[in-house]
Amino acid sequence: MILVLCRSELFFETLKSFAAGESLTRFPGDDLQAFAAEIADKKPEIVVYDPSYFVDPAPFRLVSPSTRFVVTADPGDEGRVGEALRYGAVASLGKPLVAGEATTVFALAR
Repeated sequence: MILVLCRSELFFETLKSFAAGESLTRFPGDDLQAFAAEIADKKPEIVVYDPSYFVDPAPFRLVSPSTRFVVTADPGDEGRVGEALRYGAVASLGKPLVAGEATTVFALAR
């Protein structure tokens, strides 16, 4: 299962349509404690997140060590995306989304 932390229903639905065959679930809130509980409970294979929520995924890896983190990359967000990759995100997914990219990024993350 892939857990997507995002505010945008449009982003989630677009990602879902580009990631055919993947099981995606959206976590729409800003409550990172609830998000950590969701990760601990569901143990997703991959978490997709925007660096405006957090940059360092380490606190969430503590509750689910096998979960891999993919950071989304808005144009102009290269600094935070680079930090996230240094802190342990395994890949980045560019915005706007491009057909085929999600599948490739998820394969790399695994």
